Amino acid sequence: MPLPTRPPAACFDKLRAIRKRNAGVKITATTFRLIDMIKKIEAGELENAEANRRPVWTDNKGSLYIRSLLESTAPTDFLARNTTKEDDDGYPMEVDEVYDGGNRMNAVLKFYQGKICITDDDRRQVNYASLPRQEKNALDRVQVQFNILHGCTDTHACDMASKRNEGTPMAMGEKLNLLMFKGTPRAQVLYDIMKTHAFLDQGNDRAVGLKVMAQVIASFESERKDCVVDYHMPELTRFYEAENLRFTHFQECTLNDGLTAISLLCGENGKPPAEIVELMTLEKSNASVTAKKTLAFYCTCAVSLWMYTKHNKAISLASFLHIFKMMDPLVAKPGSHYCKVINEVIEKEANRA
Repeated sequence: MPLPTRPPAACFDKLRAIRKRNAGVKITATTFRLIDMIKKIEAGELENAEANRRPVWTDNKGSLYIRSLLESTAPTDFLARNTTKEDDDGYPMEVDEVYDGGNRMNAVLKFYQGKICITDDDRRQVNYASLPRQEKNALDRVQVQFNILHGCTDTHACDMASKRNEGTPMAMGEKLNLLMFKGTPRAQVLYDIMKTHAFLDQGNDRAVGLKVMAQVIASFESERKDCVVDYHMPELTRFYEAENLRFTHFQECTLNDGLTAISLLCGENGKPPAEIVELMTLEKSNASVTAKKTLAFYCTCAVSLWMYTKHNKAISLASFLHIFKMMDPLVAKPGSHYCKVINEVIEKEANRA
């Protein structure tokens, strides 16, 4: 039996609704000199948006970007949203929040502050203050273009930033960070969790805590109730963008109680318990080992939450330490994936319970 068809004019209702919703958004193209951009940052008039990822470029990558500016390479434009915030005295002030370009902006700021250097022809390290006058003037005068959104919601700015990066390989953590600001019920739960519980953000970890937590929450709703499902980004996007859908297969209050129990173990600063920190810093000189141990901590959080939510097993320092000691060597194995490792430990703990 042939499927019913509608006339073409009736098949664009969703697109028209989106266009109508965004009709009030205006965009202006503004150009700053690089030195003026620095002044705006220092005055608090230009900042990285909360929805944008934190800068993750290494100093070497930032140095290469500065060198490209000195070589007269035209810089890529920035995307920002104009909004109003309160200054330190409580008065309203206009702020441009950057949604695309945070790494580049941070690299420039660090160079001007003397925190990163470039290499000259004789392989000497040179910061902004020690640049020859000719190079300093050339850098100050570099023209940087900003596309600034006006009358734009945070959600729409996130959508635009995501679409601007569709042709470039955004990391899963970057995509999830934008997804948190969608404003849907499930995305709001993920946002609230990440902002409430400091232990889910261990500094410059490339949003690993967010990735693990997003997978675990989605898995709580999965029909496969016995394991954490290794969702890929398209599935996670559909899950968290679902309109008017919350959760049916678990109690949010139970999840929050489990998260609170881990927060109490970690303390106000969100750092892992001292006993865990001691194990995590045994090989702190090795960056790859440190990253694996941070992942082991997040996986331990995931297993503890799973056992608490699905098997009613209390979260204590002793149980947390026990799980971490199992998790640590499994995560360190070459080629291991955190979802498989989490499931392996969950199975062991479920059988033990």
